[in-house]
Amino acid sequence: MGKMRKPGAQARRLARTLRALREEVGMTQYEAAKRLHFSHAKLSSVPVTEWDHYLALRERALEKAWWHEYVEEGRGYLAVEDTASSIRTFGFGYVPGLLQTEEYMREVFISASSPLTGAALENTVAVRLRRQRRLTEDPVLRLHVIMDEIALRPRVCTGAAHQEQLRTVLERAALPNVTVQVLLEADGAHDGDSITLIERHLAGATVSPPLSDPRSTLPVT
Repeated sequence: MGKMRKPGAQARRLARTLRALREEVGMTQYEAAKRLHFSHAKLSSVPVTEWDHYLALRERALEKAWWHEYVEEGRGYLAVEDTASSIRTFGFGYVPGLLQTEEYMREVFISASSPLTGAALENTVAVRLRRQRRLTEDPVLRLHVIMDEIALRPRVCTGAAHQEQLRTVLERAALPNVTVQVLLEADGAHDGDSITLIERHLAGATVSPPLSDPRSTLPVT
């Protein structure tokens, strides 16, 4: 058997503090276990040596997420996407945000029904570029895109910018965690609305909130 690791000073201090707080409010260990959805045996068997782990979790929980540096609105979606294991998106007319080049997304935001300019534009572009890192950084996001052929035509961008957007789609599609499918115009009209499905695995459950409208100035795709 391996030698039991000696608990750190912070871990011991946290354990004493939690015990004192529980006793201060007159809560028994059984009651605390019930509130935590633990069995009494589980709560009482957590060794002091594990409090370093729980302390680290607490510290991470207190840290502000990366998007707080950029946005005031749209944080709800960003929090969902940041903890997603996979995203499936279906849309018309636009390349999804996670596959867009910077020039493409700028054109989308500038030409929106409520155009973005100045600091708001730079802020939103920075957020979208930061979101794209989930495709290549651990934990990598699984992305499955279905878009129509029109989205790949030179409508939003033309010339060299359009060619760069096509190359970006091809490069991202080559990633092992990314699948891109295109509905050909020759196949006829396609009924339905744009939609994004996000899967998060939390406590053994899969949560899939649907979101839509890829043209929104909020980063929903």
